[in-house]
Amino acid sequence: MPWRTLTGRQHFYLDHERYIEWGENYPGYKPRPDHAMLSETEESLAEGQDGRLFNYITPHGKWSIHSTYSENDRMMTLSRGGYPIWLNAKDAADMGIADNDWVELYNDNGVFVQRCVTSSRIPRARCSCTTPPNAP
Repeated sequence: MPWRTLTGRQHFYLDHERYIEWGENYPGYKPRPDHAMLSETEESLAEGQDGRLFNYITPHGKWSIHSTYSENDRMMTLSRGGYPIWLNAKDAADMGIADNDWVELYNDNGVFVQRCVTSSRIPRARCSCTTPPNAP
């Protein structure tokens, strides 16, 4: 039996004028935003810096979930003691990047430099990282 709501499902309604104004008062499907719409790569691409455009995914935030102290001994034994950037092995090879090399991710908001982990588990044209709170 459906719920007695507008959608027939359980849902949250946020009765706040800003949420209503932005159309965010009901949860719903939102497609992946187009990177051009976000205007976070315009300056970087115009400068002609050497690099490639990747989709950025963050599958697991172990640094922010499991511990509030990332410098403790147990956390430093995970992921090479930092916030590594995961790249597809074929993408990394195409760019001349080997496992454990230092790499730099950048957009118009800033730069993040860390060691690289190459893996076939990451889809091509994507990079993954559980970033620290102050990273771009």
